Amino acid sequence: GEVWLDWLVAHRDEFALHGDGLFATRAPPPSPTSPVVLLLYGVGGTRDDHYMKHLARRCESRGWRAVAFSDWRLDWNEWRDLARAVEAIRASNPAAPIFCVAHSASAFLLVQYLAAAGEATPLVAAVTLAGCMDFLRTADFVAKTKN
Repeated sequence: GEVWLDWLVAHRDEFALHGDGLFATRAPPPSPTSPVVLLLYGVGGTRDDHYMKHLARRCESRGWRAVAFSDWRLDWNEWRDLARAVEAIRASNPAAPIFCVAHSASAFLLVQYLAAAGEATPLVAAVTLAGCMDFLRTADFVAKTKN
């Protein structure tokens, strides 16, 4: 399969807007060394969710480039798609530090990736927000309690 990466901040003088041009800006294009922040949304989310837009705007205000990994398979232990996304970002941005911020179920996915990649990951930092560390146990609890 292919890795789907949606750049959340488009610079008109650098490349054409993707899709609806979520955030069109007249700012100069970022430097090749500008940090890249990979944003991962939770189950049922999209790159258009409020928290994703907010984080993308905060990144842009600091000169960082935000990208969303816009692919979700309901296989909670399958971290290799995320690894491919990180590799694709590294290949196209060899001089930029890469960060990752993951929400909810994506936080679980990020932890699985980091456990497998170890020190070989090109990520310089990773943040998990509202993630459960035993996702299958949590899913079972939710199913039993109807929350």
